[in-house]
Amino acid sequence: MKKEKMDYLKIAKYLLKLEKRAYKLFKNKNINVQDKNTNDIVTNYDLAIEKFLIHELNNNYPDVKILSEEFNAKENINTTYFTIDPIDGTKNFANGNENWGIQIALIEDSEPVACAIFMPFFGSYIAGKGCGAYKNGKRMFTVSRKLKYTLAEVNHFNLDSLNKNAKTTFINSILEVRDCGASCKIYVSLAEGSLGLKLDYRKCNLWDIMPGILLSNEAGCITKKYRNWLVTATSEENLNQVIDILKIK
Repeated sequence: MKKEKMDYLKIAKYLLKLEKRAYKLFKNKNINVQDKNTNDIVTNYDLAIEKFLIHELNNNYPDVKILSEEFNAKENINTTYFTIDPIDGTKNFANGNENWGIQIALIEDSEPVACAIFMPFFGSYIAGKGCGAYKNGKRMFTVSRKLKYTLAEVNHFNLDSLNKNAKTTFINSILEVRDCGASCKIYVSLAEGSLGLKLDYRKCNLWDIMPGILLSNEAGCITKKYRNWLVTATSEENLNQVIDILKIK
């Protein structure tokens, strides 16, 4: 697979077409919910869409491995591979909440280089490394605000992972904490500038974060790891301020 910049965008467009086909094939089926793990579920949509996407990617890219949430979650891959999240935000989806999407990313040398995120209620998003981020075919650029006016996406588990002093400082340094329950919506909001910060603690599932990291970074956001934290912000200034807060003991 060639590495010219335009190839990445072409791959992203192809991935988006696959996602739209998958959604069209299964959108009229009844939703059946099964228990997956403690406080976690999977639906027939997750399983059917993922099987379809794996089949199509194997046919078109037979030499590229796949890391996917439901069927290939434990694959240990160090080469070029795809990540698939058939329904990102399954709990939202199963409860009629619109914050969910289908997302795929191509990974090379541990970095996302092409991605597509299809959110039926919000739009179609693609990005290619060095090629920019796009919503419905139009170039996306994030909007940055000062940290004190910024909405931050942090779920309560991650928020409680901050020590007491850092947590207090963090909450007092931003406008408000949000938790929408879908990585795709979070990163799309970062890329659009309606959200200013995403904070994750410990290991994240690659199928959850890789598409969004590329999309938001190509729109102008910055992602950085600090110890066990992964921080994405709409500006370097805000990112550095948050990392300074994480250092508080």
